[in-house]
Amino acid sequence: MEYAGTVWDPHTATNINQLEAVRRQAARLVKGDYRTTSSTTAMMADLGWPTLQHRRSNAKLVMVYRITHNLIAIPAAQYFHPLTLGGHGYGYRFHVPFCRTDTMKFSFILSAIRLWNQLPEHLAKAVSLEAFKRGQVMGELG
Repeated sequence: MEYAGTVWDPHTATNINQLEAVRRQAARLVKGDYRTTSSTTAMMADLGWPTLQHRRSNAKLVMVYRITHNLIAIPAAQYFHPLTLGGHGYGYRFHVPFCRTDTMKFSFILSAIRLWNQLPEHLAKAVSLEAFKRGQVMGELG
């Protein structure tokens, strides 16, 4: 369910609901509760499972960190353009390019930039991947 979730992040309600339906069924399986009167929402809360959307967002942010800190072989300068001097968030936020189509608007790069630009400054400027992920564990991401 999470394979390629970093780059394939559904934005339509239909696709999101289909993925979450599998997750709800998995919660029933794990809890062993197949009664139609049982709440899968309560089961997932009891299990401590975050939504798949939340998990995909966090994975996407980790990938942006890896790209922008040259931890993987994807050229950051080609896709991530820092805001110019004087812009709000100068130094850790990126310019969101204009796009006309949903294909581009919901692509990995643009959706990742939008997520990244919402991060608190101390997380965006984390000195290591481990420190960045610690912020994630503490619930500061996504």
